[in-house]
Amino acid sequence: RHYAAPAAMERVFLRAHATNTTELPMLAGGGTVFFGPDFVGAVELADVQPGAEFDLYLGIDPGIEVVRKEVASRSAKPGAMARNRRKVEMFEITVTNHGGAGGTAHVRIEEALPVTTDSRLKVKIESNLDPVAGEKEEKAREERGLWAWEMELEPGASTSFTCTVTVEWPKALGYY
Repeated sequence: RHYAAPAAMERVFLRAHATNTTELPMLAGGGTVFFGPDFVGAVELADVQPGAEFDLYLGIDPGIEVVRKEVASRSAKPGAMARNRRKVEMFEITVTNHGGAGGTAHVRIEEALPVTTDSRLKVKIESNLDPVAGEKEEKAREERGLWAWEMELEPGASTSFTCTVTVEWPKALGYY
């Protein structure tokens, strides 16, 4: 599995999910990771009990590329009769599999987008790709503004999606 947060860094990280299938605990310390016969890298592990699942973070995969670019950004100041101000930002994310980690890549993109608990502010998020579904994901969007999208990319494939963020507030608040 691959993970990226392109607003913070345009790099894609490889993450493996594993299970301790032995009858013994894996003790905390350094370890080496192999993907088939190929050495992937060194990792630091916490204690892992028998049967427990854990993640291994294997660093940047240079074979998967993510690019985030701003497509539009505009602010609308209210006229004499209008009561609200509005800011609209649109960005496009493009993910390309140049053959990273040997084959099809499952990529998760995460973005921290505005969220508010102030009823005077209105936030609207629109995307041409559905975000990851589920109760846990919906809670992350509503409470922390953490949006996630997932995609499968064959080697040589590329996909793009856009996201538009609109924030509206009373001009008396004076934001932006």
